[in-house]
Amino acid sequence: MSAPRGESVRLSYSKLRTYRECNRRYKFKYIDRLPEPESREIRIGTLGHLVLADYYNSTEKSQELINVLCTRHAIAEELDEVLKDILKGYHEWASIEDKDMKILEIEKEYNSNNITGKIDLLAERDGTQFIIDHKFKGQWAPSILEQLLHDEQTKTYSMFTGVNKVCYNLIRTKEAKTRPKFERICVLVPQTEVNRLQSEYPMWEQKIENDTMFLRNRGVQCVWCPFKENCYNYET
Repeated sequence: MSAPRGESVRLSYSKLRTYRECNRRYKFKYIDRLPEPESREIRIGTLGHLVLADYYNSTEKSQELINVLCTRHAIAEELDEVLKDILKGYHEWASIEDKDMKILEIEKEYNSNNITGKIDLLAERDGTQFIIDHKFKGQWAPSILEQLLHDEQTKTYSMFTGVNKVCYNLIRTKEAKTRPKFERICVLVPQTEVNRLQSEYPMWEQKIENDTMFLRNRGVQCVWCPFKENCYNYET
């Protein structure tokens, strides 16, 4: 089955990662645009990003502001209370962590050479610019720092901005016994890696545009794939 055509591929890191993991999942998600069910954890992360965008846009940050923003964005009352609990703690942590930090951009969208992306925060402290990316998750593996060092999303952010320092706000949605609930981990992105990724994007763009089969990548990821039922009934 051939993929619908009409306009060139506008790549983002998320699209590229999806295509690398499974060509057919890319087709279902970005070409056929099939609905993708969200888990409770993903929903918390999505709403949390919306709240934090408004939070950092506000001049007066407070616990009451968190209450208002969570109620504004959370549809389900249960998620409203969960968000309030998490982000009230975040406010207390950030009021110290963000000291002397100047916000330059919030939810900044980039579109360069047909590559798109969005950065949560672009900030500056002591004359040094850095990117902040909010990440919500129940728990983080002990190897999280190593994962972030090799994360190509980090390199994509640097490619867009020319800023090589990326800081991750790790926000745990569950209590951790051995690690704090909120952490900011920073990594420096080598320019050689940014250059490599920049040179690879056109290759992947052409590969996706020319793909007419979108073959399934069979593996353990099939178990949790939200499109597995569609995949079983797919005809090539």
